[in-house]
Amino acid sequence: MSEFSVVRICNLLLGLLLVAGFLTFGTEARTEKVEAGSGPDIKVEVTGSQFRVNDQITIRIVKHRISPNSSVGIFLVPVMPENNPPIHGVWNPGCDGPLSSKTVSLNSTGVQEVEWSGRATWWAPVDSPMLCEDVLPGKYQFRVDLFRTQDVPLVGREQGVLPVRSAYSAPFRLRGEMDLSRIERDLNMRAVDFIQKKLEEPNASDFVQEMFRSKGKLQHRGGGYFCQYKVVPLPHEGLVRACTTVPVVTELGLRIPHGEYFETRPIIRISRRAGTLRAVLFKARSAAAFPLLTRLDLSLANEVDKGEGCSISTNDPQCRERVIFTKDASELLATVENLFYRPETDNWAFLFKFEAKKNGVSLFEVDSFVCVSGSGQVMQVLSTEHNPNKRRRKSDNVGSNGLDCEGS
Repeated sequence: MSEFSVVRICNLLLGLLLVAGFLTFGTEARTEKVEAGSGPDIKVEVTGSQFRVNDQITIRIVKHRISPNSSVGIFLVPVMPENNPPIHGVWNPGCDGPLSSKTVSLNSTGVQEVEWSGRATWWAPVDSPMLCEDVLPGKYQFRVDLFRTQDVPLVGREQGVLPVRSAYSAPFRLRGEMDLSRIERDLNMRAVDFIQKKLEEPNASDFVQEMFRSKGKLQHRGGGYFCQYKVVPLPHEGLVRACTTVPVVTELGLRIPHGEYFETRPIIRISRRAGTLRAVLFKARSAAAFPLLTRLDLSLANEVDKGEGCSISTNDPQCRERVIFTKDASELLATVENLFYRPETDNWAFLFKFEAKKNGVSLFEVDSFVCVSGSGQVMQVLSTEHNPNKRRRKSDNVGSNGLDCEGS
């Protein structure tokens, strides 16, 4: 073997030894980096397991090997059921999330305590941080995220810095009165939608809008299930029941499923029994106003303005609508003072107040009692005139008990 070949072999062996040493050293170095206790560490503790909403809560942050200028974001996190999918699972309708809009500065070592009011968190519904003051009773944890810088935004558009460590506290419970208004609104909305489609009423109608405003009483069926009964307002009839199909109040608190969780069905058949209130009201007012308009040289075509509209509730329909008829210097103001509906006879009774003026001076006042059938037939008109300058007697005001149609 030549001298040159021996040298080449020696160099090759030396190279292999160097590579093996480098790989060994590199592996040891990488292992050393991930050994326990080599980096920043953080833990979070809560001084108690049960609190009331609005109670002040002390949060203890235990820190090890924290670099200067570090900070933490503290988050209120609702405890969810195991295997809770992001789309078909449940969510907390109350406030949760960061306890401050930016991170809290840390000192280097030891234990640091942070106080929380137990009342509000922060959120950014329109990209501007603001308080969310609707923390609900339930089971929660605190999550602490550690950052290497300070004043890190936790809500809004500016957030985006990733934490280097995170830690969770033990679960704790917030106690208090459960706000079920969301369940009440959702059930009411489903019931109104059901009634609206059955009656083919436009969404913008007074009838539908009043149903949205008048919510039925929420009833607990047990086990976290709830129902709401919705009586179809006059001038129609029917009864609808809307219920949750899953328990919405659990031992974790109020947890709302994503998507639909209602069942709506009629208990009493929905039907148009008395026609529309608007048509019956127009018939009644026209019948009572016609002779008065004639006295003032006015007609129904001289209607120029309307005031407050009708508000139909389930058991007590209210209507304070004001209509003005005017031409030249003459004016007649018509106001609905009271109304009553008898479902057993399908009859309406109205009490109108008319005020006549000429050149701004009162001429006369008239109370008119009108009975109209559900089909729109005017059955009775009784009018009583009063001197506008004379004080009205209490007996002149007819209450709802006095609205009784002859033959009904």
